[in-house]
Amino acid sequence: MHAFPAPLLVFEDDRVVAANEAAGAALGRAAADVLEHQFIGALRPESADDLRAALAGPEDATIVVRRAAAVGGDSFFEVRLHRTDEGVVTAGLHDVTQEHRLDAAVMGLANATIALDASAQMVWRPLGNARRFGVEDEDALGARTLEWVHPDELPHLLELFMNLLQEPGARRSELIRMRHPYVEGRWLVSRLTAVNLLDDPAMGAVVVRTEDATAVDLEGEIVFTTGPFRSLAEATPVGIIVSDRDGGVVYRNELAREILGQDLDDLGDSATWVGRLGHETAARVDEMLNEAQESQRRGTVVVAFERGDGEPAWLRVDAVPQIDEEGRSFGLIATLLDVTAETEARRQLAEAQDRLWHLATHDPLTGLANRVLFIERVEQALARQTGAASGVAVLYCDLDGFKPVNDQHGHAVGDVVLKVVAERLAAAARADDLVCRFGGDEFLVLCEGFADPNDVRAVAGRLIASVKEPIKADGHLVHVGMTVGLAFAGAGTRVDQLIQEADGSMYAGKAERGRG
Repeated sequence: MHAFPAPLLVFEDDRVVAANEAAGAALGRAAADVLEHQFIGALRPESADDLRAALAGPEDATIVVRRAAAVGGDSFFEVRLHRTDEGVVTAGLHDVTQEHRLDAAVMGLANATIALDASAQMVWRPLGNARRFGVEDEDALGARTLEWVHPDELPHLLELFMNLLQEPGARRSELIRMRHPYVEGRWLVSRLTAVNLLDDPAMGAVVVRTEDATAVDLEGEIVFTTGPFRSLAEATPVGIIVSDRDGGVVYRNELAREILGQDLDDLGDSATWVGRLGHETAARVDEMLNEAQESQRRGTVVVAFERGDGEPAWLRVDAVPQIDEEGRSFGLIATLLDVTAETEARRQLAEAQDRLWHLATHDPLTGLANRVLFIERVEQALARQTGAASGVAVLYCDLDGFKPVNDQHGHAVGDVVLKVVAERLAAAARADDLVCRFGGDEFLVLCEGFADPNDVRAVAGRLIASVKEPIKADGHLVHVGMTVGLAFAGAGTRVDQLIQEADGSMYAGKAERGRG
């Protein structure tokens, strides 16, 4: 026995009466230090009870026991019991600590993981997989694995497996329906990830992992407080708040606390966390959440709020309703994203675009509409013209005596005169009229929506009168006048025709008065 290379113990009742050197080495002790009750006394209480029951039984047995460790993790041993004709029980020991630690690590990362050979036969599964599928017998899981997949998913799943076999090292991920472990007729959506490691010298198998994509308990409530969801939620760069069908908050990640600037552990319902956003903001968010819940569709809203440090900011709130297999909503997942920087950037971009548009459509000296904008607005007015009550007219205004101002006082004084004239024309025109600097000392006015042409003539009179008052410019008192030509649009009149007619009318007026 002592020369046997495998660890061996000999029991009488629950006492170790003999142990070889290999057993002592496996247990990290001298062989003499595991005799009597020292071996069984070092086990965890539940393992000691299991071993005593197996020793007292009438048949050979194989059990796994857990040995307590003073430091580090516990160790696990597979104990194979064999009864001799003399009634002595020999026990072979096999250290399975690493296998158990691997099982624990894998089970902490996924709901279920198995390894398959090329013929889809299971060659490894962590302890606890059976509980994931509601099966008591671990060995039955391998033979029944495909029974847990929805029949409609099987053809696609088998095709996925066959394609995966053709690509060593490849990874595939799919959403499939799997049988609920405890509720007959219910199916859970699971994410299945398969990796072809058949060529890997250590694994030599296809590793398949499944995770619940919609984690739901028996009543359909959200159960997202542990497992992969929690790890992902804490790592994701957005705030996450999960609420049940009654609005109760069942989970919130650390970033949600930071965004709202509050310790959210005392929250009992969604109205409480929404209320932290301020009255008007909360009302908009509540409206979006309720609509998402009722319509069972995704909702989103961007609202102003105040950060925990008191600074004003912008928050984007998205809500995704959680739907069970019967199509009923059982809660919401809300994501919170501080979009202050993006919102401010968009605002600045919009302002820049407005400035560019204004520069492209307005005269830089007077701020009036320029030729481009004026022609566009006349085209629109002509398109809207439907009858006598929606007349369109253009007034062509040209300053009298402006050239001598530039010649005598310089262009700086001339620019001041043009700006003052622009202000006076804008004030004299009707509120809806468009005043334009067409070029040089020429100004055009668009009048629209009149029934009586005399209304336009009255506007022309006010424009002429507005520029008669002397203008103070750079210490000079300047006098200018203005001649106005009128043109009224008829059926089919084009923009260029209307402006040319107004221009001709203006020059006719100048010729009549002998002005230039």
